Amino acid sequence: MAAEGIKFTNFYVTSPVCSPSRTARLTGRYQVRSGVTRVFFPNSLQGIDSTEYTMAELFK
Repeated sequence: MAAEGIKFTNFYVTSPVCSPSRTARLTGRYQVRSGVTRVFFPNSLQGIDSTEYTMAELFK
């Protein structure tokens, strides 16, 4: 990508841990607004609320 003119050098996240930061990236909203404030582990019963739209769904 850098050879074609696009080079991303700075990245900003909304949380220092994975699950809230990933939720913010998927939904385009701050993680607190989506209700995700802690890390989800593989055996967690919780996740992103099913009523949340992800950016992939919106751009489909």
